[in-house]
Amino acid sequence: MCTTLKSKIVKIRKQQQCFSCFRKFPIGTEMKYWAGIYEGDFNSSHACSDCVEIMNQSSEHCFEGGFVDEMRNYKEPIDEAIKRILNKQPLLTP
Repeated sequence: MCTTLKSKIVKIRKQQQCFSCFRKFPIGTEMKYWAGIYEGDFNSSHACSDCVEIMNQSSEHCFEGGFVDEMRNYKEPIDEAIKRILNKQPLLTP
């Protein structure tokens, strides 16, 4: 169970890693900040605009731990996979 306490778009003040794709982003990048209670523990994270868009498009690509685990089943780099998902193209299968 997840309870959101705060969710907003922020301009990051230090390098952050997207909780979903694990790419790192430099100071000044706009990211979605989330803080809340997940399974009884306080958590906070940042998500890049690509991952936020993917999660808004479909819950198919949004699950616990982000979607990097899903990408391991495909033979393409994470950046290419994100472009394919955003363009509603199929991912390359193994």
